[in-house]
Amino acid sequence: MVHLLVHSMIIQTLAVASILSSLLLSKALALITFPSG
Repeated sequence: MVHLLVHSMIIQTLAVASILSSLLLSKALALITFPSG
């Protein structure tokens, strides 16, 4: 049971990390494509 809990926590962490990195990547691409100022 503990193994399953740790496994799901790791999967959740990876999912959140991938979402955050994709958001940061799109933000960086937007800044590069449309430089403000």
